[in-house]
Amino acid sequence: MAATVLTNYCQGKRKTLQEMPVTPENYRDHHDDWTFRNIVHLSHGDTFGALDLTAPGLKRIRPARDRQDWKQAYDLWDHYFRGKKKHLDFFDPGEYRALASKNPSQVKKLKKEAFEICRHRINWYGPRVEQFGDIVNFDPGEDRSAIYGFHYWYWSYPLLFSYALDPDPGYAQAFDRLFNQWYDQRDSVSWRIPHMDPIWYELGLCRTNAFVAFYSLFRSEPALRSLTRERLLRTLLGHGRALFGYVNKKGTPGNNSQFNAVLALAHLALAMPEFKESSQWIQQSLSSLHRHLENAVYADGGFVERCPSYASFSLGFATEIYRLLENIPEYDQTRKKIAPLLERAYEWYMHIITPLAEFPPFGDARTRSAVPMLSGGVAALGLDDLHAVLAPNLARVAREKLPTQYNHRTREFDLSKRETDSSHLPNQTSVHLPYSHWTVMRTGWKPVDHYMAVNHGPIAGHAHREALAFNCYAFGEPQVLELDLAVERGYDDPKCEFARSSRSHNMLVLDNENIESTHDPLDLWTGQDVIWHSDNELDYFQAWHRGYERTKSAIVTRKICFVKPHFWVIHDRVTPRKDSAARTASSYLHACNPFVSRKDRWVSSGAKSRLNVMPLTSGNVVEVGLDNRMKVKLDSMESGFYRNYHPDRYYLSISRKIKPGIPLDICVLLYPTRRANRSQLRVESIPVLQNGKRKKSELAQAWRIGQGKQSHVVFLNHSDHESGWEIEGHSISARAGVRAESRKSAEWQCVS
Repeated sequence: MAATVLTNYCQGKRKTLQEMPVTPENYRDHHDDWTFRNIVHLSHGDTFGALDLTAPGLKRIRPARDRQDWKQAYDLWDHYFRGKKKHLDFFDPGEYRALASKNPSQVKKLKKEAFEICRHRINWYGPRVEQFGDIVNFDPGEDRSAIYGFHYWYWSYPLLFSYALDPDPGYAQAFDRLFNQWYDQRDSVSWRIPHMDPIWYELGLCRTNAFVAFYSLFRSEPALRSLTRERLLRTLLGHGRALFGYVNKKGTPGNNSQFNAVLALAHLALAMPEFKESSQWIQQSLSSLHRHLENAVYADGGFVERCPSYASFSLGFATEIYRLLENIPEYDQTRKKIAPLLERAYEWYMHIITPLAEFPPFGDARTRSAVPMLSGGVAALGLDDLHAVLAPNLARVAREKLPTQYNHRTREFDLSKRETDSSHLPNQTSVHLPYSHWTVMRTGWKPVDHYMAVNHGPIAGHAHREALAFNCYAFGEPQVLELDLAVERGYDDPKCEFARSSRSHNMLVLDNENIESTHDPLDLWTGQDVIWHSDNELDYFQAWHRGYERTKSAIVTRKICFVKPHFWVIHDRVTPRKDSAARTASSYLHACNPFVSRKDRWVSSGAKSRLNVMPLTSGNVVEVGLDNRMKVKLDSMESGFYRNYHPDRYYLSISRKIKPGIPLDICVLLYPTRRANRSQLRVESIPVLQNGKRKKSELAQAWRIGQGKQSHVVFLNHSDHESGWEIEGHSISARAGVRAESRKSAEWQCVS
């Protein structure tokens, strides 16, 4: 690409801002006087007053500052900055070139994206692509949330990356032009959420990372004009002061925006130590980071934000600070304090990721690869166990040619060059994480292994209206998968509320209504009285929740019995009070392929396997249909981040009528099989006796479930006060049990 092509593009008639469409909703308010003078519109005097002009290399600026010769002062600063030998930045052009060299097709695509940005055709947020005129409108469209994402400046990274690969001045000219247009429009961008300025709120300020990277990369590039360099310097100072205000707050920690702000301020402080305030910035950043890691991360490593995808950003931001401090002796002790806090979070992710090394789609998440994000932790902390878990998926991820992810949100590393040893694989596969309220059932660490993750935690940021919901995989593909937030326009999409609703999750729903969503109390969704058992043959989880207690006068209890490595039995019980308003209970399942009726069951068939769904209770009304179909498979410039691996969702609901005061059960068998397996699935109900008398299913149930040569008897005890059960002459006194009939020693594996 020739620089003249980009230069000539901007010649011709220019549009004025008055010609651009105006967003109807605008809650814009005025900045207070201090903010206006010290952050938004800094004077030249304040800018140079904020620089430590006693430092070596900067003393020569003092005479120009004293006589208020601002042009010379900026020229002298620029001369210093261009020749500055040490500049700390997360972006390493050489490191990026090495990563990108493995993927020539991505380089070609990247340069195309950069050229489109130079032409003002911008993929400005999510799937939103717009061809702007000569002046880019930084207040486009009418979406409420997307305008805030536009001002993160993530869309600009292709310019940075392309220049690192090929230092064409046209890329710098494009950034120069776009930055100044953004700078001129800052004060007119509409506030589409009350009291939230897209420019100066916490997440918007994290564009600091991008601006630092551009400023560093283009520091010797003549195409970056003097005016732009002046504005960048003032902008970074203002951003630092604004970020310091946010980072200094002592409010409840926990969400990714706070970790993002801490990284942005630390990055700026380390990159621009010439600001007098930088020492205060870095001290506050590190203090806040440690506080967030202690208070926003449970003792078992899970984040209070309760959304694996979003929380991974928090972990990535914290890891980036850890890496930025490397080779700076004065921060060695800080790194030693941070390291164990990071390690426990990575251990949590090691257990929660799917067999395909994806983040499970709980909350406002996308089912996306976890490898790029977690590779940074392996590189920074030398996590051999995590590397061993990821290793079986590295070849597949390489074949998929995911775009290299190398920005402040995740600095990817090539793990294929790092030796791995399967002996480092964790011995424990199924885990109960009581502090963060997650439970994972898993048969092993191969991509084809069976897996189920159960969310039994409280209300939290980016969490959906779900209680005791799960996602599961087997044979190298998802079997039951919630909707996540794979909708066309993210939070602005009309389908967003549907994706967040209770019926869009793998859970029991009353009257097709959401569980109560309130922070008073916080534990309405939390699994109560959790019972967990795990051995070589059986995983068992049990809990109840209060999500419908106040709205429907009913509680819901869920039991999940995993007979390894074959199938799951999901048993739900609704316990309504006599005054309960609930009329219908529906157990929802969601999958990536349609559910098709096959005699006594429903089957969802994938490329490698099929999921057999068989109701184990009678009197059911079964409904199947389409939840959502994505029109786009890649919904962002950072397509590797939000690649919709599984863009379609279909549902199956099993419903029964509720009678006030009478418990109601819905029980279902989930039996995944390989497509090549044509063995017949066999299920029969077995009488449960006590003192020689058959007991009602409300008290206890048993089934014989088999396929091919495999046959198991599964027992569930629904009474807390009864014992001494008998099943086909075999005695059992337990909460649950499994007996493998295909083995010589057919003894019960029991849950006490």
